[in-house]
Amino acid sequence: MFEKYTADYAKFDEPLRTLADAADNGTAEAKELAELPPSQKAAMYEDWMRRAILRGRRPPPAWSPGMPNSFSIARSKTVVCGNGEQRAAALEFLELSAAPAALDRVERLKRWALERRIPDLTERINAAHLRLKEILDAELSILPKT
Repeated sequence: MFEKYTADYAKFDEPLRTLADAADNGTAEAKELAELPPSQKAAMYEDWMRRAILRGRRPPPAWSPGMPNSFSIARSKTVVCGNGEQRAAALEFLELSAAPAALDRVERLKRWALERRIPDLTERINAAHLRLKEILDAELSILPKT
């Protein structure tokens, strides 16, 4: 059911496909990805989701922390509307992106799942929230004190 809402791969032209391959193997420049229009950023996320599910879980691309809030919202929609596998991948993407904005997004998702009384999803979101906090706290602890 959720798949009908995914990016239109017919519009995933050759330059974007080349960029997606470079992002997948870690050679894409974050600036190049950040300059994409919103529709292409969404297509890049959909491509990552497709690859992550086909290959099993793996860390998000290096460009994920630099993506704008709209990109974080797209991941949230996957958590809300996706199947179990898609939800797990989207939560892992948010968690491993190690972006402070992702923490706020995960907190909102946690409240959403609690309000709707979805215990298994609430538990998964809570675990991702705790891991993301640990990651961000660890990053803050290595910064020089001023």
